[in-house]
Amino acid sequence: MACCTRYCAGETQFDSKVAQRDLRRYRRRGADATTRLMLAEVRRWPLEGQQLLDVGGGIGVISAELAGTGIADVTVVEASPAYLEVARREVRTRYGSRPTQFILGDFAAIADSRCNVIQDRAIDFRVINQMHPVLPAGTSSASHRTFSSIS
Repeated sequence: MACCTRYCAGETQFDSKVAQRDLRRYRRRGADATTRLMLAEVRRWPLEGQQLLDVGGGIGVISAELAGTGIADVTVVEASPAYLEVARREVRTRYGSRPTQFILGDFAAIADSRCNVIQDRAIDFRVINQMHPVLPAGTSSASHRTFSSIS
């Protein structure tokens, strides 16, 4: 399910030019300071064999950076088609034969319709949620889901 039929905010704000710029920056400098903070906290948890749900995954930095931790499979949800395409290339190469899934859409709008994916992978990961909340409470039944959740 796509976030909209055409020209949604994710598509216009984060187009292929911006996605390629962000990818070049990531390849040159690595993850930004906020992402490094989140990654440091996530890496404190036992990740071997776990499933990663990367909501608002952008170009796939968190998923890519956690590929070497033994995560079994990853699902990236992103509203920008250009960002999702970059994430698809970056993340798939790092996960090899492990399952990867990429979903185009606004997480708040599609979470209920994708409950087989979301419910299997999402738990409230409180530390990350406190650092970077995604949705205000009451937005949807999935509003308590976080930027990156591990089940």
